[in-house]
Amino acid sequence: MKLLIKNAAVYDPKNGKNGEIGDLFIRDGKISKPYAKPDTVIDASGLWALPGGVETGVPLTSYGLGVYGFKKGFPGPEEISRQYAQMGYTHLHESMMFPTMATGTHHFLTTLPYQDASASLCLTLREFGTLIGSNIPPEWTVRFFATCAQRFRALAIRLPETSAHFKESTLAKYNLPAQRVLQYLTHLPLNLPLHVELTSRLLDEDLPQIPNLHYAHIGRAIDGEYAYKQVSNLLASKNITGDTGLAPKGPHDQLKIEAEIGEGEALSAFIGMHTPLRYLEVPAGSQSEYVLSLATHPDFKKNLAFSSLCLGAQAPTHYPGIFKDLFEAGKSFTVSDFVTQTRWMPAIQL
Repeated sequence: MKLLIKNAAVYDPKNGKNGEIGDLFIRDGKISKPYAKPDTVIDASGLWALPGGVETGVPLTSYGLGVYGFKKGFPGPEEISRQYAQMGYTHLHESMMFPTMATGTHHFLTTLPYQDASASLCLTLREFGTLIGSNIPPEWTVRFFATCAQRFRALAIRLPETSAHFKESTLAKYNLPAQRVLQYLTHLPLNLPLHVELTSRLLDEDLPQIPNLHYAHIGRAIDGEYAYKQVSNLLASKNITGDTGLAPKGPHDQLKIEAEIGEGEALSAFIGMHTPLRYLEVPAGSQSEYVLSLATHPDFKKNLAFSSLCLGAQAPTHYPGIFKDLFEAGKSFTVSDFVTQTRWMPAIQL
């Protein structure tokens, strides 16, 4: 099928489009070069077109969320997918897929009705203890990471387990400080971005220089002014990127969206790209204030992206409430602004 979308305000930051009026030619679901005699023409005058979609990084099935959802009555895949679709997200990325959760994660992602989905494998000290502290042949290890490079956009690393009670005993058992694990990775012939979950403990270590290094969930590591300065210094490096890892708590103003789903119909949501969204005041000196000040710092716009630390804390429709002072224009911001700021990948990696 050949589809022509005419006179749309094209929003595609990856390709340098920020609202220019233009036409989109689509052939069999993919953007193509201009052609004659389209099968269908849609006049999108006064509307936005986002050819690249909108992606966000969220913990959909991460360690512990299954138990949390069972105890708290957390919504299932269809409702979660519906909430993100109502906000305009077209792709959900599970950034922390643990090996023991891989089967369940795959099943969960394939049942999302309204978005494309992907995941990054996450290794912990348990896996590295096996890789480093055993007699596994080096060539097998190289093949393992080469397979990861083919199948995943990034390899996520959690050192140490920040939320599990056995973290100290695991460290002692394998005698694997984070520095040794990261040093081990520097010697592998990797062409694979590494997403290391940042903790206050890691901030105090002399970490090796690693290309394509991305610090995930930096909000978890910021517990005060000193940690804030340490993270700022990290992000000042041109080779370092990160994502926020915000965990909103408390009541927030919800994003109001009109959506209608008829029987047998796909979800259709009307989002006014210039409709103001309200926000909630963030307490001074709170972790959220530190993280948001980094996210809005002009020097870090290319390095830092948005991510949620715990979906269980708030429904995704509450996200707009956590963005205080995100934009300079008054006390409101638009959905267009929100899409720009809530991208999953840092601008430097787009």
